[in-house]
Amino acid sequence: DGATALTTANNSIYLGYNARGTNVDNGAIVIGTNAQSNATSGGNNIVIGYNAVGLGANTTVIGNTSTATSTIFGKLGIGTGITAPTSPSVQLDVLSTGADATSVAQFKNAGATTCAVTPGGTGFACSSDARLKTNVLNIANASDIVSKLQGVSFNWTSNPDGQSQIGFIGQDLQKLIPSAVSTDSNGFLVANYSAVIPYLVEAFKTQQAQIDTLNSTSLDVLKTLSSSNAIVLGGDLTVNGNVIVKKSTTFNGNVTFNSDTAGTATIPDGDTKVHVGFSKPLPAVPTVSATPKDFIDGSYKVSGETIYGFDIELQKSQATPVIFNWQEVISQ
Repeated sequence: DGATALTTANNSIYLGYNARGTNVDNGAIVIGTNAQSNATSGGNNIVIGYNAVGLGANTTVIGNTSTATSTIFGKLGIGTGITAPTSPSVQLDVLSTGADATSVAQFKNAGATTCAVTPGGTGFACSSDARLKTNVLNIANASDIVSKLQGVSFNWTSNPDGQSQIGFIGQDLQKLIPSAVSTDSNGFLVANYSAVIPYLVEAFKTQQAQIDTLNSTSLDVLKTLSSSNAIVLGGDLTVNGNVIVKKSTTFNGNVTFNSDTAGTATIPDGDTKVHVGFSKPLPAVPTVSATPKDFIDGSYKVSGETIYGFDIELQKSQATPVIFNWQEVISQ
């Protein structure tokens, strides 16, 4: 109690005005004004600081609840000497005797939320229990927001020649997902990348729903076409690939083909042949027809058809260039 002499506190040290212990102390170290070891179990405890109070045997207390700031210079090891004396290898080196996937550290706010560090397990995981949450709303416009996110590679200005990093620019991310960005004590923006994940999930779900709708619509169209004896298309049709028609088909609009299906070819004056090549091989050798856009002297023909292209030949050269319209079809 600060006034009664200790009689059975063995191998203990008390240093400071009114530094106190109890007769159950054994190997206690108490340093500081009004510092005191634990009243009921003070063996092997270390207590340092003004008004510091021990927590019990085999514990260390530095400071008290009014301590505002503590600074430790150099590397700090926690648990690194459990099995054998080992110096910490990084600024904060924590070693747990637990098995893999065991939490080694946790961070708490004054409320009930917690973030735990679990190597080999959940990694860095924070509270997500529904009982701790209120004002829960679904994320809106996730696809639009994700489409505007810009991932970048970069180097830190403090190490411009170091390893390239990947991530987001804080100012850009803040405009799209403000809750994912905050400001540190130095006034710089910091990003919580895990806050982006819910947006990615919702954007994926929206995209998948669109794909499912398209697939369903396509299947309905294919079923309708396959059950029809004749097909009538009421609008324009643009074809960028091959078209295989096995039933009667009526086009009530315009039909636009790509450059491998129809086009023009010019035989220069004085020449008798031009070669037309396809941009990619066709699935089969086509049938090609060609028609001159103006009268010519003599006859002409299409020759050398392959999956790669064909030739248009004149019986004899002309005094002016001859332009041909051509188109190809593949018969099955």
